[in-house]
Amino acid sequence: MALKTTEAQWIRNTKSGWWGARDNPMITDIDILLRRYWEKPDLGRRAKILILIRYYCRDYVKTKAGNAASFLKTQVENLLSEVTAELNTPEMQTALTLRADGVRTGKQVPGKALDHEVGEQYRTEALQPRIKAKYQLQSNLQIHHMPAGSISELGGPGWSDNAGRLDVLDAIQDSGERSRIGGNLEYLDNQERQALLLSCKDGKLCLGASESPYTTTGHNDLWVEDCNKNFYLKPSGDIGASGGAFHHSSFLAGKPVVCGGGIKIRNGDLVEIDNGSGHYRPGMADLLTAVRDICRELGVSLQRVEVGVQGSITWKNGWEFLCLQGSVEQAVSRGLYDPATGNWIGPTYA
Repeated sequence: MALKTTEAQWIRNTKSGWWGARDNPMITDIDILLRRYWEKPDLGRRAKILILIRYYCRDYVKTKAGNAASFLKTQVENLLSEVTAELNTPEMQTALTLRADGVRTGKQVPGKALDHEVGEQYRTEALQPRIKAKYQLQSNLQIHHMPAGSISELGGPGWSDNAGRLDVLDAIQDSGERSRIGGNLEYLDNQERQALLLSCKDGKLCLGASESPYTTTGHNDLWVEDCNKNFYLKPSGDIGASGGAFHHSSFLAGKPVVCGGGIKIRNGDLVEIDNGSGHYRPGMADLLTAVRDICRELGVSLQRVEVGVQGSITWKNGWEFLCLQGSVEQAVSRGLYDPATGNWIGPTYA
């Protein structure tokens, strides 16, 4: 067996520094996949898990391409080597070339190679767990709310005798083409994504290559944070301008995000941010992480930032939202918020 790393070893190997921080969701989702793999499910399911792990590893390594000294990158590359070797064993190659029409037949299926056009039906993002994989994988690897079917589609109709070749899966992952999943949905490639990257210049938020402070025009813009603490923003006036529908999943082409929602910026200063994403449905913890990261990574002052929590209240002070962990009860007990009137009454809001 080429794969030796267990969940416990992976967690130990990826703890960085004495504080043991492991706050990248790609890394922690691999925890769950390794756990499921070592529970030794059937051969086909193990092959699917390995493909998912490999997808995560390759994606992580690509995002860290310019950072040769990254501690986590080295650990991910080691795991990637093990998983690739395991997938190339005769046993796994057999599993990847079996055809399944709802149930696995156990027979080799003749047919042409899985080319790019056929492969689009089984795009790799359909195999990829979302950022909530820690919850969604708890029950027999049943991943819900997938954009193009479920994990069971791997090995489904159309997979041929050499469909399991890793270079085919790699080509699909690396292709960067715009996919129209479930309709005319726009997916960005890396170059397009960089044009929507938020940065801080002279204390002001700027968009893409522009050095001018950014201002939201009209309704709130869309935003997401990726797993490497990068923030992307799509101006509301540009949504749909390219002819395709633009959703939160469009930013990263269906890949996981830390959080997403609506955002408003005025003259380079963050004014409002919320977790209103119907696609990813981020929770309180996700929004707290994003607010913390936008403060640390982009130097955003939270003092006058309104933070909207879906299904709850809108905080008038982002710093207090962060310090009180979004607890309305804490805000009430400290005399900052009056639930009867819905008014913020602390000295900050006088």
